[in-house]
Amino acid sequence: MQVQKCRCVYNLHELNFFLLLLSYQGTTFKVNAGTLSISVVTYSVCAILCFILLLVRRYTKLFGRAELGGPSVTKYVSGCFLIFLWFVYVLISCLVIYDILKF
Repeated sequence: MQVQKCRCVYNLHELNFFLLLLSYQGTTFKVNAGTLSISVVTYSVCAILCFILLLVRRYTKLFGRAELGGPSVTKYVSGCFLIFLWFVYVLISCLVIYDILKF
């Protein structure tokens, strides 16, 4: 009995959502992107740099051919680089939000 009661409530939510979608069929729904585009670009560039770092760590002898381990000096340099990328992302996002940096 309990399962059927839950299924009926779930069907009512589906029906309400479907009716909501039908009510917006004739109107246009616009959302201003704002600062989303620069955040996506900044994040993508930082992610690509992270992947490049992982590839360099895997295939070069300097890093000990280890992605996560290896010599302690290069391990800490890589960690500092990744933290630096995080700070760059947060800094650029804040500068764009407060209109100091305009694109």
